Amino acid sequence: MSNTSDAEHRRRVYAIFAEIDNFDIDRIEIHPDTLEYFETVTAYLKCFDELEALYNEIDPNHTLANYDMPDITRPIQQLSMSGDTVKNLAELYEVAEAMLPVFKAKIEDLLGGVGTSSPCAHSSDALFHLPPGENKLKGKRRASEKAKDDYSKKEPGPPESWLYDIVRGSIVFDDADQILDFLELIRADKSIEIVKSKNRFRSPTLSGYRDWNLQLQISTDDGSMKHICELQLHLQAIKEADVKLGSHRYYEFFRK
Repeated sequence: MSNTSDAEHRRRVYAIFAEIDNFDIDRIEIHPDTLEYFETVTAYLKCFDELEALYNEIDPNHTLANYDMPDITRPIQQLSMSGDTVKNLAELYEVAEAMLPVFKAKIEDLLGGVGTSSPCAHSSDALFHLPPGENKLKGKRRASEKAKDDYSKKEPGPPESWLYDIVRGSIVFDDADQILDFLELIRADKSIEIVKSKNRFRSPTLSGYRDWNLQLQISTDDGSMKHICELQLHLQAIKEADVKLGSHRYYEFFRK
């Protein structure tokens, strides 16, 4: 569905809810769940529109949405320390622990190059964030559940070999040009293969949130180890607005 038809659809929904607002609620029996639904949908639409307007303000030419890089999904399994497909969670975490500092050093090195490879981007103060916790890795219980729930029927197995987010991090950028510059640096780096790429500036989430999600297979300098890691690229203003608007609650509401 195009942006124009999306906007038209939301306009029609607004018009319906405006009519509902004109009803004399005291004279009409409305179930509380129905009323909650209408109120939530109205708030959700306003949230979507606010996030969309903010993105249009930050990136008026939609350079991120129109960036020449299609969404990518390559069926690559995680490798063990020996270079074979991981057989279980223990092997997956063994290589993840070894590759975490490699991932961190690589991303920080690339960030240092933002503003040097493009005439548009300026030097970035963006910081690379790892998850909270002592070892910075995804919890083993959560990983085991995800492998079972999402990949138990995926062939070839084992399901643990398809987990890409044991090592993960995020970067919050100031503007669109910095993200574009960073993406160019990733694509030019021979030690990185893009396994998955999801441009949510082009196709935002249900709530209208926009970011870029990457799964990157990173190799050591000598090529002896490889590991697929997750990296999310955010825009500061959109991330702050998303928290303020509480968009995640709409996702949870409509998922029920």
